[in-house]
Amino acid sequence: AREGYKMRSVDISSAFTYGELEEEIYMRQPEGYHIGSPNMVFRLRKSLYGLK
Repeated sequence: AREGYKMRSVDISSAFTYGELEEEIYMRQPEGYHIGSPNMVFRLRKSLYGLK
């Protein structure tokens, strides 16, 4: 960078992507991940990227 300054970039848009949830959200088990019966679901404790 010019005159000896260091340059950095930051992805601000995803800074709060994994925040607290305001409601209860359940999801199926991910493919290849089997705990209990195949019909068992998980309650999310934190948000997932892309969850709206």
